[in-house]
Amino acid sequence: MPVLDIGAVTFSVDGSSEVAIGAEHFDGRVSRFAIGKPSDAAASAAEFVSSTYNSGSGIVYGQVTATQITNWGLATWSNLGEASGTAAESHASKTLVDVNTVTSADGPEAAAQGPAVDLDPVIQLLSKEGGALVFAQPTTAKRPIQRTGANGINSQHALQFNGSNSLLVLGSAPLQGEASITLFLPFQTGASAFAADQVIFSSSDEATATTYWCAAIDSAGKFYVEVNNAGTVYRATGGTVLSVSTDYLVTIRDTGSAIEIEIGGISETIAETGTYEGISNLTGLDNTVIGALKHTSEVDHFEGLIPEQILFSPKVSASGEAATERSTNSRYGT
Repeated sequence: MPVLDIGAVTFSVDGSSEVAIGAEHFDGRVSRFAIGKPSDAAASAAEFVSSTYNSGSGIVYGQVTATQITNWGLATWSNLGEASGTAAESHASKTLVDVNTVTSADGPEAAAQGPAVDLDPVIQLLSKEGGALVFAQPTTAKRPIQRTGANGINSQHALQFNGSNSLLVLGSAPLQGEASITLFLPFQTGASAFAADQVIFSSSDEATATTYWCAAIDSAGKFYVEVNNAGTVYRATGGTVLSVSTDYLVTIRDTGSAIEIEIGGISETIAETGTYEGISNLTGLDNTVIGALKHTSEVDHFEGLIPEQILFSPKVSASGEAATERSTNSRYGT
């Protein structure tokens, strides 16, 4: 996504030489709109361009840090996520009112424009917990697609992963150093018969293929958690054989001493391979991935629908777990 830096009578793209402009209407596409009043424009311009360009992926307001807001003298920011009409403002009360029907158009960020439409490719997924965690996929061919209405789960939006190369990646590992976690995974299995491992959620060290934590379905259709601690592998596998094209809610507890798995609120009988390893044992984790395992390569892609993933660290209380399962079940009918 190019960054258009507009001055009073000039503009530049991605920090290139400035070009004179007149007072005519703009003919083109705008993915974000922001106004800043930095105390030192020369010192802030390059950092602003680099940060908002973000290697071509762009950013949304939730990714802007408090330091950047101060340095840029940010006065207003609009993500321009509406399909048309008035544009909501993210930073202050400076809503952009539509005149003569500004609409969205196909382009590099078509999937990020406006309300989700069925079959839209998904470029970025912003977490809701307030941490501005952005799962992204800059490669067009690897993007999951949005499914809506009857094509989602229980008429709720979901992301469809193709089982061959789609995944979303967060370039950090919030689970690093945690003593315990509870992970809630609502999903719908794909239509194809199980033939290989399919990872739904993972966190790994991209420098090696031997350090990761993942939650997945094996080739027999059984759900498992596998932890690889520098080559020492532990796997906890449930006994239930999942069906294709079926909705499930799986709850996973990594307690710091054991892996526990529930499917539909019923505890699984766990078959263990190796001696317990958990999230607290791992060091060097540097990513978090939805829909696959990504270390030195991208492997074990998930086929099916994922509407959301809910993670607590440390692990949530029994009452908190029950409440989360109730609310998740009510949304997705799992």
